[in-house]
Amino acid sequence: MLCTKLGITLQYLRMFAPNRTVNPFVFYSSWITMVLCTVFYIITTILTVYACSPREKIWNKLLVGGKCLNYRGIILSTAIFNIASDVAILMLPVHTVWNLRIPRKKKIAICFLFGTGSLACVASTMRAVYTMRIIEGGEKADVSYNSLRTALWSYTESTLGVIVACIISFPKLWKAKGGRLSAFVSQGAKKLGLRSSPQSSDDQLPQLSEIQLPAEDLKKLDSAQS
Repeated sequence: MLCTKLGITLQYLRMFAPNRTVNPFVFYSSWITMVLCTVFYIITTILTVYACSPREKIWNKLLVGGKCLNYRGIILSTAIFNIASDVAILMLPVHTVWNLRIPRKKKIAICFLFGTGSLACVASTMRAVYTMRIIEGGEKADVSYNSLRTALWSYTESTLGVIVACIISFPKLWKAKGGRLSAFVSQGAKKLGLRSSPQSSDDQLPQLSEIQLPAEDLKKLDSAQS
C-alpha cells in the first residue's frame, strides 16, 4: 500500500502543485503525507518481523521462554493509520478541484474520480474489523474464517488503491489513445451491423490535461518561473 499511496500523492503534486508557490497547501500536505506514510510503514514492518524474541516464537506458540511485543497494538495502530491516511489522501485535491476554472459538471466528474478512493477506506475498515475479531477472540476465535475475510479485504484494498491511481491518469491516456480505440470499436460495430449514437461533448470524460489552475495560482507560477 505504501507504493500505491506514494504514487497517488505524487500525481497530486504533478497536477496541482508542481512547485510550492503554485499551491502551498497541496504541496506541503502531499509531502507531509508521503513522509509520514513512508516512516510509519517502515517502522511497522520492522516491528512485525521482529515482534518476538526469539523470532521462532512468532509461529511456534509452544516455545518455552521468550517474549513478544503487543501484537494487538501493532495491528490496531496500523488499521487506524491506514484509514486516516486513506481519508487524508482522498480529501487532498477536493478544494483545489472545486476552484478550477472549468464547468461545474466537470468538477463533479473529477471529484467523483478521486472519490472512488473512498471504497479503499471501506475495505481498510472491514479488514481492521475482522483482524480485531481474531485478536480479541483469542484461542476461541475462528481463525480460519476470520483470516479468510481479512485476506479478502486486504486484497480488495490493494486492488482499489491501484485502480484509483490508474483512474487519475486515465483521461490523459484516453486522449492519447482514445482515437485508435474508437476507430477499432467502430470497425467492429460495422462488421456486426451495429451503429453507435454520437455522444455530446458534455457527456465525455473530463480531460485532466484541460484543467486550468485558478488565476491566483497561475500568477504565482509565472512569478516563480520568471
